[in-house]
Amino acid sequence: MQPFHYLLIACAALWAGTPVQGQKLEMGELGAPDSLQEANSIVVAYDVEYRITSLNAATIAYRKVVTLLNDEAPNGRQLYESYSDDSKIISFKAAAFDAFGQQTFKARNSDIADRPAISQASFYEDNRVKHLEVPCSSYPCTLVLEVEKKVADFTFVAGLPHWQPVHRGQSLVEASFTVHVPATNELLFRSNQLPEPAITTEGSDRVYRWAVSNLPAQPREAVAPAESATLPYLRIALADFEVEGYSGSYRNWTDFGNFIGQIMEGRDRLPDHLAHEVQATIAAATTEREKIDRLYRLMQARMRYVSIQLGLGGWQPFSAAYVEENRFGDCKALS
Repeated sequence: MQPFHYLLIACAALWAGTPVQGQKLEMGELGAPDSLQEANSIVVAYDVEYRITSLNAATIAYRKVVTLLNDEAPNGRQLYESYSDDSKIISFKAAAFDAFGQQTFKARNSDIADRPAISQASFYEDNRVKHLEVPCSSYPCTLVLEVEKKVADFTFVAGLPHWQPVHRGQSLVEASFTVHVPATNELLFRSNQLPEPAITTEGSDRVYRWAVSNLPAQPREAVAPAESATLPYLRIALADFEVEGYSGSYRNWTDFGNFIGQIMEGRDRLPDHLAHEVQATIAAATTEREKIDRLYRLMQARMRYVSIQLGLGGWQPFSAAYVEENRFGDCKALS
């Protein structure tokens, strides 16, 4: 690709104030180092903003601009956003632009697929995904994605998802990640290949901001280390959280263990008839190994592994009584 073409793309897409619904990206006077042109795609801008509003709720908004330089970028034209019963997508907008900043595609609702996102290990989960394949008639092709969400569940609030602004085979012009946290709480974080966050105060919130820029692409190599080890990577969590009425804390192992104890409490009580059957099963056993063997065979004969993960169910098992009545459960329920 000629340097002139890349300069044109960078000038177009880096103008952060341009809305997705605009007919043309504005041209600025921004360039990019030659080192960023050796890639299959370029993350031109990726700005994420989280606002933690309580112990169990947050809002998320981000804008991502990626220029595909060729059709070798794996899944480059595939845009995804996941959600569940407790995380709602308020807005999902996408568009594509050519090398001159002219809009060539604007996503309509009919273009966006909405389907279940159930892992291979589970029979049913409440996770879903919005998916869009953006058409690019020629390259370079610049994609702009804007998303707003409201979340109120364990995955997104107590353990907020990681942030990895760039992948191998991509170069990066600029990206930022900002989190607003009530001053009464604390943000826990671990990062790699990122500077320390700038921490400021805004009203009653403490604001953390990470920024990274001008990263050349790392090549894809066989048996390479995980991307999280060699590329910018951030993992965050709230120190104190609440999920479905249960209060928890990540401040130390004792506090987190108490939270797990709360959601497990009482769920290990066997129904009377099953407790008697267990005792009868092991009554004639003469060694611990024989007891284990008999109990294993009892479980194997009457139970089936079925994984159903809904809401807190990813952490909280079915009760022993439920498992006995329905004769199925996932690993923690069967345990």
